[in-house]
Amino acid sequence: MGGKWAVCTIAAKRHLSLGRVVCSSFQRHHSGVPFFLLLCEGRIEAGNEPFRVVWPDELGTGAEAMRSRYNEQEYSYALTPLLMEWVLRQGFDRVLFIKQESMVTGDLTPVAALLETASVALTPHLLRPLTAAAREREILRCGTYNGGLVGCANTEEGGRFLQWWAARVATHCRYDPAAGMHFEQRWLDLAAAYVERLAVVRDPGVNVGHWNLPERAVTVEGERILVDGGPCRLFRFSGYDADRPEGATRYFARLTMENLGAAAVVFARYREELLRAGWTA
Repeated sequence: MGGKWAVCTIAAKRHLSLGRVVCSSFQRHHSGVPFFLLLCEGRIEAGNEPFRVVWPDELGTGAEAMRSRYNEQEYSYALTPLLMEWVLRQGFDRVLFIKQESMVTGDLTPVAALLETASVALTPHLLRPLTAAAREREILRCGTYNGGLVGCANTEEGGRFLQWWAARVATHCRYDPAAGMHFEQRWLDLAAAYVERLAVVRDPGVNVGHWNLPERAVTVEGERILVDGGPCRLFRFSGYDADRPEGATRYFARLTMENLGAAAVVFARYREELLRAGWTA
């Protein structure tokens, strides 16, 4: 695969353990690929970390202007396109953004490879129709695509997309489903119309999370995690609380370790990594 690529994430100091797990799990499967973490709130000793720390003031005046407008969560999400732009300006051909509350469980090179011909890569929440409309309606409120993994190429079209996305979330990055907003994520729905070279990641092993776990068969074979018989590459733990490990997510009480099957093993491994990374509530 030609060209240089990099990976980035965003975390506040109090959630630094989540960012550390994204980094350590990624590096376990990708030796030599640069990793950047934007610390959106607080200060740390950057030289003690295995990643390049990026500070909001490095992203330009747009990042600083949003600080007083948003709370910590909104601010973190709104910084996503600005960080991706910044990484591409460092001379990389492609960038993958991975949201905190994630663990890389396999090779993401095939996702990065999509950006050799595509300008933007997005992962849908669902890959096939569900049997009932209720959960699909919830997905419609959140958006077709999940913001946990977004890829962009250093192309003119990719640059236009990031500039547009950054402009929108600069003032419209809030949770207000009735107004058609779900932080930075809902805006991604428009990519199918705005981006001619859009890659939709249809690998069931990417962005596995509570929204699609009921439909995806997770199995664990030693250190290997499989989804629908293929390698699991990225597992998401949105809403998971390591201090309340019996539940999978604060968003839906119906998912617990008792009914997750083999996926419960993945959650347990994630919790262990969080604790090693210095988890605090």
